[in-house]
This record gives sequence, C-alpha cells and structure tokens, in this order.
Amino acid sequence: MPLFLTPLLSFILLSLLHIAAASKRGLIFIPALSNSGSTLGNNPGRLSWYYNYHSRPLPNAPTSNLEYVPMLWGAPHPGQDFYADVSSLPQLPRYILGFNEPDMSRAVGGSDISPGYAAALWRQHIQPWAARGVKLGAPAVASTPNGRQWLRDFLGACSGCTIDFLPLHWYGNYKGFREYIWSVQQEYPGMELWLTEVGFPWESEGETRSFFEDVIQFLDSSPAVGKYAWFGSFKVGEGNIGPNSAMLDSNGRLTALGQRYVGSKRRWINRRRDLRRGLRSVGSAGIGK
Repeated sequence: MPLFLTPLLSFILLSLLHIAAASKRGLIFIPALSNSGSTLGNNPGRLSWYYNYHSRPLPNAPTSNLEYVPMLWGAPHPGQDFYADVSSLPQLPRYILGFNEPDMSRAVGGSDISPGYAAALWRQHIQPWAARGVKLGAPAVASTPNGRQWLRDFLGACSGCTIDFLPLHWYGNYKGFREYIWSVQQEYPGMELWLTEVGFPWESEGETRSFFEDVIQFLDSSPAVGKYAWFGSFKVGEGNIGPNSAMLDSNGRLTALGQRYVGSKRRWINRRRDLRRGLRSVGSAGIGK
C-alpha cells in the first residue's frame, strides 16, 4: 500500500528526529570556572545532560534542568567513597563515566593511572553499578597512539568488566576527527560512542565556526554517537581554548557559538518555518508512489 505523507505529518516526523538528535547534546560544567552552570544550565535549550568530572553535583550546578552523569575522575582520594557519593544522589543515575584521561599526567589535566591499577579500581568502585542497571562508560583517553594503547591495555587487564559505551576526546580539525572516529569504529565495532570533550581550540573565528558546524552536524546525525559535549562552557579567557571556542563572553552572556550550541528559541522557530516550506512539495507528492 502506498504511503503518503501530508505536510503536517512530514513536519512532525522530522521535528521528532530533530528533537531526538538534540537530546545527545550536553554540558561540561567546570566548577572552578564561573557562571557555566548558572548561565548555560538554567537556559538549557537543546541541552539534556551534563557532567562535572565529579561524583555528585556541586554548588551552582544546573541540577534542576539537566540530567546529571557522575564520574570517577581518577583514583579516589583518601576518605572518598564513590559508591556512597553516587548512592546519595536523589535518583539512580542512568550512566556513570570512568576515569578522565588516565593516560595523561596530572600536569596536563589527566588522572595519570596505570591500566592495571585502573582495572582494579574499576572492579571495586564502578563495576558494582552494572548490577543496578547503570550503563558504564570506559575511561576516556586522549586521541593519541599512547591513549589508544592505554585503553587496549586496560581492557585486557579488566577482562569481564562491563563497558557499555566508549567516551572519546578530540581536539583538532574536522578531517582528523572523522578519521579518528572511523578508526575507533573499526577497532570497536558496534560500540556506542560518546564525545565527552570535543573542540578546536586556539583557531580563528572562521575555522572554529566551520569545525563547530561540521562536527555538530555529524554528532547529531550519527547513529553511533550516544551523547556529546563541546569543550568551552565558560567565559572567554577562561580555560586553555583561546578566544573563539568559549560559550560565554567576558560578562557571562552567551556568545554566538554558545547560542548556536544551546539553540535559541528564535533559531528553532526559523528552522521549523524552513522545514514547513521545504516539505510542501514532499507532502503533496507522497512517498512510495
């Protein structure tokens, strides 16, 4: 039987697909940098989730609007009880993130853990959550040969550990990004990917915007990508990313990039208007004739 799509039905279906893609988009809330929670989290737009490199929300975090994803950043410090911290959350999280760049030294922001020690920590602090139905994200390594090898060594040492998705970090141009994603998919076929840090720091405004548009379109449309977060949810001049990747200006207001990432109401309405215009001929012609 031929299937005909009216303009209204076509618009609804494409809108639902657009909303589904938008649900991937998240926020990196960095507690040490001001206003990222209050400005972005309280005006979430197309954002649906956030993480903060910690095991529980901290002051000024956008807890009321976005789903929180806890992380065990590195080896627990003395007195830290990751299981108790996560258990104290108002509701059971759906996801937990593993270690942050354990292949990198602390001098450059990594958690600096050996693969074998990380496997032991995983079994003690993270693996028990699998029995409670929480999806577990592997340690997020840097996109370097050393990072790739660290992950292989960790997975070898953590045989039998539950890994539900693979968080990735990328800083570089779009061509390199696509090549990196392709190579990861070849090595881990069928694994869901999260881009928990992605950006193109210290580039010109034009290069930054071009990369931003290309990478966001890919991440929204790729069925292999579960969630992602742009690295730059803070003011211009804060964080080591240069002046063009930040989501907030020096006064804490959304930059053009920040508005594009969050998705303003005006932009959303314009997109809907454009969809209506483009679907008139599709709806009248039908599909499957």
